Amino acid sequence: MSRQATAAAAERQPDQAVETEIARTVATMAVETRSARMRQELATLERAMRP
Repeated sequence: MSRQATAAAAERQPDQAVETEIARTVATMAVETRSARMRQELATLERAMRP
């Protein structure tokens, strides 16, 4: 899911990632599971969303 959101951000469509709540869902899952891989994917998403 975070990869999908990152792809949307890379295509300069950050609203798509946010509107579908993909990033929020992934962030919740990362916190609940303490997944290092998910946290890394979120960091990648954060960098892609920067202007």
